Amino acid sequence: MLKLNKFSHNHYPPGVKKLAKFIRRGIRKIKATELVHQAPAEIVSRRLGSLVLWIINRLPNARYRALSTTTILSLILAGCATVNAATNTPEIPNQNNPTTTEVAPTATAAAPTTVKATETIQATAKAAKVDTVEQMAAAYVDGQMEIDFDSLSNEEYEKLSVAITEELNDRIESPLYFSENGQTTYADEETGKLETISNSEFEQRKKELAPNAYIPAKKDDDGTWMYLDKETGEYVRVEGSAGFDFDVVVDENNMDSGIIDWPTTPKTGELSYYRGSHPELTEARILLKDPAPEAYIPIILASNQIIEIPVQYYKDGSLQTEKALKVLVKEAYGFREIYVVAPASRVSIQEENNPKNGAIGLDHETDGQKVQIKKLFIENQIYFLGFFKDQAKGLTSYAKMNINDVRGVVSAKDSFSNLTSDTNQSKDKLLVILANMLIRHKQVP
Repeated sequence: MLKLNKFSHNHYPPGVKKLAKFIRRGIRKIKATELVHQAPAEIVSRRLGSLVLWIINRLPNARYRALSTTTILSLILAGCATVNAATNTPEIPNQNNPTTTEVAPTATAAAPTTVKATETIQATAKAAKVDTVEQMAAAYVDGQMEIDFDSLSNEEYEKLSVAITEELNDRIESPLYFSENGQTTYADEETGKLETISNSEFEQRKKELAPNAYIPAKKDDDGTWMYLDKETGEYVRVEGSAGFDFDVVVDENNMDSGIIDWPTTPKTGELSYYRGSHPELTEARILLKDPAPEAYIPIILASNQIIEIPVQYYKDGSLQTEKALKVLVKEAYGFREIYVVAPASRVSIQEENNPKNGAIGLDHETDGQKVQIKKLFIENQIYFLGFFKDQAKGLTSYAKMNINDVRGVVSAKDSFSNLTSDTNQSKDKLLVILANMLIRHKQVP
């Protein structure tokens, strides 16, 4: 089967990436209606023909619209190769019911894209029947199925990770954007800058401009997690991630549990400017206390790319440009890319069990700044991100900004739960997090 998801990487032109997205969406609709299984050939042909025209009319560049109908149709039919896998779909075994249904083999089954109902996949299905990886991914994203990812083999996990992240990316409707006076300003994933176009043009192109925020993952032979690099299409190792617990959330309640080996910077009481009530704590630990308590979660600095995003000035709601650092958060099914902003665009950088104390500003443009970022930020390593639990309060009180009228973003009041819970709610939107501390995790030799 043609791997349509490979065309979604950034090194392909935007028209090609959009073509792959729309073909996947069209195939999903065809599968859902079971036209290929049940309808007469002439009806199927009309449906596919309409899909071809629908795709061509939405391609962003004239040269891609010149693609022949035969070319696009061949891609569609290749993507449909698994539709005829089996008309009798097997039930996924319920974890609460050990009975396993035997599935008779079918001559037309496409083995590479079919997940059989075997003991290796322990999933609880609320929806009665699923067969292909794509159907399982859609059911999972819709909340109709629970998947025990820990029980999967490495090969099964990789297949599901690709399918689920592809499903989630297809549901992202737009980049971050802000509209006023007939113009839309949006965060351009390709250039890293804010771009402005007319509202009408944006409405036509917003799906094409939506970033792929969900990234497939797999485990290397030694258990090290790997993520799929969007630029190269190759998997990259995250050193020190084998056996690491990415689900932890560190706050005031468990700050002494040893999850973080705290930096050994001076205590705040030793600083001449400190006037607070916790002089016995270091800067990294004091962030967990009132008046604006924070929390830490593990993240991956997959790249040091800084992207401009639209935010609003907290007083009058006017458009502002803010620099954000893109980082990866581990989810059960893969990785999720989020945007990190900081008060005054300044992020403190420390290291576990180390007295080093650095900082970096995200709002500079010089080559020297890029060199400094590379020196302070180590790519493809684990950091603990310190961020405000009450994002709405943090944005307005400490960063003097808000995202109330920015579209395509998870609301500030919901961002903490969206980031720290397993729910798929609002996963069709992008996540902006206000943070002010990065602690590099010290790998165990």
